Amino acid sequence: MIFQNEAFILAADSNPAICTSITECLSSLRVKVGVAVDSLQLFEMLFTLDPHIIIVDYEILKISEFLLLESVRKEQLKTQIVVVADNADVKTAVDIIKRGAADFLPKPIDPEELLDKVTALLKVSGPVSGAIIHNEIPDLYNVLKKISSTDDPEKLSSVVFDSMISVSGADS
Repeated sequence: MIFQNEAFILAADSNPAICTSITECLSSLRVKVGVAVDSLQLFEMLFTLDPHIIIVDYEILKISEFLLLESVRKEQLKTQIVVVADNADVKTAVDIIKRGAADFLPKPIDPEELLDKVTALLKVSGPVSGAIIHNEIPDLYNVLKKISSTDDPEKLSSVVFDSMISVSGADS
């Protein structure tokens, strides 16, 4: 099943190579995939881009004290969360699911298993809702690419601000 331009997925991992492999894996679904490399980017994108699915590394969840799962539940967002982790045991997986994650995957991520889980979640999560308007997805995707390619933390806030101003049309 192809979800062309109907879905936005956010991959969040402090290792950019993991985000790249997730993006490449999901390319066959023809969905838009954004990347966050830390919890700050993750939260900014959660509330501005309203992703259908977030694929997030367990360590990012732990650093933010599981605030992502709590925020999605508290704000009653339709975003589904898939947690990926190195060396995770059954107890950790059960805890994550109890906290509100839709699913759990061990690292290294099996591409076929990831595709199966994402496809199943997209069938359940329905059409794009909230902040995203279909015509804006390409612009927002380009913003995400620009933000994720910024290596200098001091320039990141400026890049985010300038990009959001550009997308909102406030610079016209």
